[in-house]
Amino acid sequence: MEIKFELLNLLDKCSEDDVPVSSVLINQKNEIVSTGFNVREIKKIISGHAEIEAINNYIQEQNNSNLSNLTLYSTLKPCLMCIGAIRASKIKKVYYLVDNKFNNYFLPEDIECIKINDEKTEDIIKSKLNVFFKKLR
Repeated sequence: MEIKFELLNLLDKCSEDDVPVSSVLINQKNEIVSTGFNVREIKKIISGHAEIEAINNYIQEQNNSNLSNLTLYSTLKPCLMCIGAIRASKIKKVYYLVDNKFNNYFLPEDIECIKINDEKTEDIIKSKLNVFFKKLR
């Protein structure tokens, strides 16, 4: 699947100081229309999460903040801040590959959040996350 391949490629663009997370926005033709990866540390901005970067990149490029016709894919389950941005941009469906143990929350009813079951891709992402967090300790 092209989406998973792009998500994995984007992880390599993350700074070694940023948590390796990536996101893409997909249109109704199943085409990638925007991408994002964590830039919180490299840009020194608290909102530099992959999901928000993908959303902001699309909004700036298209000059349109209504993303209701798009779907978000992310390597990691979005945090509450990202859920707020997803909701504000009217995205209705989110797919993710890896659960985030720190993000155990109830979703707003207007957002469908679906875990993709792909053990091979999930293992690659978990491995990158483990390497990153071991480096911090």
